[in-house]
Amino acid sequence: MPVPGPRPAPPVAARPIRGPLWAGLLTLALVPRLLGLGFGLPNRDHAYPYNIDEWTPMRALQQMEPRRLDFNPHYFENPTLFYYLIGAGAFTAGRIGWVRLDGDERFYFDHPEHLARVIVVGRCLTVLFGLATVWLTYRLARVFGLGRGGAGLAAGLLALHPSHVIHSHYMTVNVAVTCATLAALVLIARWLRRRDLGSAAVAGSVAGLALSIKYSAALLLPLLVAAGVARATLDRRGGARDPGRAVTETAAALACAAIAFVAGTPYAVLAYDEFRGQVGPFIHGMASGPEAVPWPRALSGAVQRGLSVHAAASTPTMLLAAIGGAVVVARRVGVTALLVLAWLAVLVVATLRIPFLASDGRFLPAFPVIAVLAAAGIAEVHRRRPRLGTALGAVVVAVALGWTALLVGRFIGPVPQQLASLWARANVGPGERVLHTGTAVYWGPDLVVREVLQVKNTANYDRATSWVFVTQDSFRLPYREARTLKPDVVFLTQFLPFDPHGGEWLTDPDYRLVATFPGKLRLFGRRFQAPLDTYDVDTWVLRPREGAPTAGRVP
Repeated sequence: MPVPGPRPAPPVAARPIRGPLWAGLLTLALVPRLLGLGFGLPNRDHAYPYNIDEWTPMRALQQMEPRRLDFNPHYFENPTLFYYLIGAGAFTAGRIGWVRLDGDERFYFDHPEHLARVIVVGRCLTVLFGLATVWLTYRLARVFGLGRGGAGLAAGLLALHPSHVIHSHYMTVNVAVTCATLAALVLIARWLRRRDLGSAAVAGSVAGLALSIKYSAALLLPLLVAAGVARATLDRRGGARDPGRAVTETAAALACAAIAFVAGTPYAVLAYDEFRGQVGPFIHGMASGPEAVPWPRALSGAVQRGLSVHAAASTPTMLLAAIGGAVVVARRVGVTALLVLAWLAVLVVATLRIPFLASDGRFLPAFPVIAVLAAAGIAEVHRRRPRLGTALGAVVVAVALGWTALLVGRFIGPVPQQLASLWARANVGPGERVLHTGTAVYWGPDLVVREVLQVKNTANYDRATSWVFVTQDSFRLPYREARTLKPDVVFLTQFLPFDPHGGEWLTDPDYRLVATFPGKLRLFGRRFQAPLDTYDVDTWVLRPREGAPTAGRVP
């Protein structure tokens, strides 16, 4: 298919962005990412971070035996490059005496501050990737032909981007793969501009590193092929008579991508059978998509999910500006922009195919491009009507800043799990029968989680209470069955709006509410539902009503 050839983008100016502006942008990016960076770290009352995906790198690192030069994570649902980077940071922290890395499992349960410090190392690594992504957003904006002001606006929108700020608080792969993906997009544009073997190899290598952070970066591989086709077309239009150069460069880009992937995830080769045994079913589950439903309903659901997540993640004003910017960029910039827009569309559609995975974390690599497109739309309005463009830019920035500030409050101060734990320590007596229910154990009250886990594994640490847990698998126990167990205390935790399980306890006539610990996402005192990976919860504590004649029996 012939590649369209609109006007090429104006050349990127050689002079870098001015120092004071960069200082302002980096400060704008750093402050919201550092606020609350230590939230929910393991302590003596709870052994796990509140974002369950932060425990995954710990599991992978725990499986390795560096002293035997065995770095096999025995976990391949994510590639391993980011985990190795965390391990390298933890090793450095260990060398300076800040973290102890040679303790057994009991040591870390008795000294949870060492686990907390490893997680802090990983979160700081995430923040660094986030800052690098702000700079790369500026570079991509320049590739798209924006001036310094427009590119600075794009970088500022990413610095304040609500979803990117949220995920910059987690030791997870999402921010890292976003940074590597954006670097690959900038380098692919560089390859198309220079059209040489070295540029192709570098672009392919960075794409391979992105793939070695998260498998979703595999969408960069067909983009490399499409860039090779575009490169050959540009050569043909320019009168070049050696079409083999484009083929050679594309092959080099793909080969370098494969080498870089294996360099970051070596046990994909060294432990191939184990790798295939885990990755095969994982990819099949993703590729199978949602259950078969009539296509109008499936399409409607996908559109609704996409709009709700993207509006909450990027704010409606930024999203609307980005739609306008996409039209401007597609018409004016050229082949590179069309390739990036095609990649963006495929990423969004592919992610929406799997409803239970369509969280804002999965979409994160799209958000820097959306910030660039929003800045392009605002810049175009400003070019035609300066006052209106300035006002539009101010509104988009103000909305993003306000929404981000509200969400960052989730990470500051005590959280419901901690407050519920303090209540439990003061109010639940020896021998009382406790039910831990609602949403999964990771989001439950800290002390209660620690105690229920200790019943399963007495080698971890010494118990602090003599509570009796009425069941060990209470989160999967239906309400009517749990009701017959006649608990003296019910700890109900709901991870809203996604998992509102166990709500029947709140309307049970024979139980009364004795304590409430609301989540942090409140607007004018009322909870709001944000379809973002904030891991915010509400916790309630209930006891039987005194003298209730039917207490303990199913109504």
